[in-house]
Amino acid sequence: RNDHKIARELRRKYPEINFIGINIDDSEPQIWLDALRKNGYDQDFEYQIRNSGDKKILYTNYLNKVLFINKKGEIVFGDITFDHGAFEGYILEFLNQ
Repeated sequence: RNDHKIARELRRKYPEINFIGINIDDSEPQIWLDALRKNGYDQDFEYQIRNSGDKKILYTNYLNKVLFINKKGEIVFGDITFDHGAFEGYILEFLNQ
């Protein structure tokens, strides 16, 4: 919930960046959708990976991480969390590329 609150605030502060959430638990899509509705999360910014199979191990490496991905689809920063001390510095550096 805290990460969703932070992302919502960052969307307001930095509208030129798309802050999205990605759920990797592909077992119950309806439960996930119900949780989004119940918590009032904007579904335009929420995605779920389905049928991840053996790739789920890869995705778990990115749990609670923020990936900065440029317009070419390249990861610029990939091991950052919202509570990283220099988080907004990364945002500014990303925007100035």
